Amino acid sequence: MKSFITTLFFIITLLPVHAQYEITIEAYVLDETTKVPIPYVNVGFLGKGIGTVTNEKGFFTLKYDEDKVWEGEILQFSHLGYESLKIKAKDLFRALDTTNKLYLSSKEIELNEVSLTSSVTKDKNVGSLVPDPKTIGYWKGDMALGGEIASRIKIYEKNSKLKDLRIRILENVSDSIKLRINLYEFNKGYPRKNILNSEIYHTVSIKEGIEKIDLWPYNIIVNDDIIVSIELVEVYGDTLGFVIGGNSGKGPTFTKYISQDKWVKIPNVFMNFSMLTSYPDKKQKKFVKRDTPSRLLLLWDTSLSMSSKDNKEREFELLEEYFKWVNNADIDVIAFNSIITNHKSFTLNRGKSSTIVSYLRSLKYDGATSYSLLPKDLDSKYDAALLFSDGYATLSHPELDTSIPIFCINSNLDSDSVFLQELAFLSEGYFVNLSNTPVKAGLNFMTQNIEDTQVYNSSSTSGNIYGKVYDFNGPVYNASIRIKNTFVEVLSKEDGSYSIPAKYNDTLQVTRLGMKSKEMLVAAKKT
Repeated sequence: MKSFITTLFFIITLLPVHAQYEITIEAYVLDETTKVPIPYVNVGFLGKGIGTVTNEKGFFTLKYDEDKVWEGEILQFSHLGYESLKIKAKDLFRALDTTNKLYLSSKEIELNEVSLTSSVTKDKNVGSLVPDPKTIGYWKGDMALGGEIASRIKIYEKNSKLKDLRIRILENVSDSIKLRINLYEFNKGYPRKNILNSEIYHTVSIKEGIEKIDLWPYNIIVNDDIIVSIELVEVYGDTLGFVIGGNSGKGPTFTKYISQDKWVKIPNVFMNFSMLTSYPDKKQKKFVKRDTPSRLLLLWDTSLSMSSKDNKEREFELLEEYFKWVNNADIDVIAFNSIITNHKSFTLNRGKSSTIVSYLRSLKYDGATSYSLLPKDLDSKYDAALLFSDGYATLSHPELDTSIPIFCINSNLDSDSVFLQELAFLSEGYFVNLSNTPVKAGLNFMTQNIEDTQVYNSSSTSGNIYGKVYDFNGPVYNASIRIKNTFVEVLSKEDGSYSIPAKYNDTLQVTRLGMKSKEMLVAAKKT
């Protein structure tokens, strides 16, 4: 192997086996005004999976094969509080021809002003530290600097101040690692703008357990859902092996393989992030009104299992009330079973829905259920979607990556409530279970942004209910699980698990000394 040097700071090594050039960039990134090195600057070719992070002295080394980066690709340098620097690949030689220093110019950060309406506050934990052995997030090897692992955190209260972030660490074989905590706006299904005003760094030394990061000094106040991200910026020692817990269900999770890479979305996974928040205590809780849609998609399940609904008149009543609230809209109605059986468009005028309801009443029911043919690109055509279904899929469940709210409505006692709730949650809609919810309450869930506190499981209508009791530190031992208004009671085991003979619509009361009690409705039927 032979090599030659074009400058002191820009090295190209010829790899004769593949007839490729390996390019190595070595440089410092400094503050343009103070000339002080900037640590942990993100460096990389946008969306190419080629990147790194400067060290504490502002120095970085970046290696890549020339044939993987064409001359128009952008090498970006970014850091909170600075204007991003973008250099085309073809201009790198000239930029580093006489110096090994690159400069970032600072920019003003506008601080958000938030007025708290109450001096009395309440604390609320959001997120989850409950692990699932089948779900993990990890960094291994030596190519992860600038990589990020992120999940959406639901924020239920306005003016919520973030007090701390906790992470469940399953394994850390490094001596220690340094993380940067990033908080992003959650918009149209993806992380967007970083909402922080200053960098947050944290060094992790523990090998396993719950790591707590104090956020109180940063005065972070949020009103809407956020994306919480941990970013790897430095590894101390020769080995990188860092694993955090996660669980399947209410996501989504996002990952970046390396600095300046593109986000990869994982819809049904949530990393074990938990945040303690503090919000103003109000005597009367006010809910935020949802946006009124002007373009609406109505998906109507006409499979055989839907032919004899237990409370079908509630569905039509809810639909009529919802249309009155919408008032005016263009509505596409798609009837489906294993195929699209009907597709018809309507114009809703002044909330009058008799024509649409009559059409729905005339539909025939037959066949199995498949969601695979339903439209996928909803964002560009609609403002919201209504899915009337029991959630059972003979052939396939839907894979809808959308930023519009999907409201799942079901009136059958027999339904896959877990799936319907998850689909609604991921799209920021709501699962309206009309088998045990009044129409008026269902309308409130669809027109206001209200937290879904219902708990569903895959139990049968009678027999043993199986579950686990957790708090934010893990399984809870010796918790009491009692069927309300009965003497039937069991205690949770060391792993938090329990089994209790309950039936559909029973209420389970979970209590333990020193902990806040909770009630759960047995609200789903297992097939």
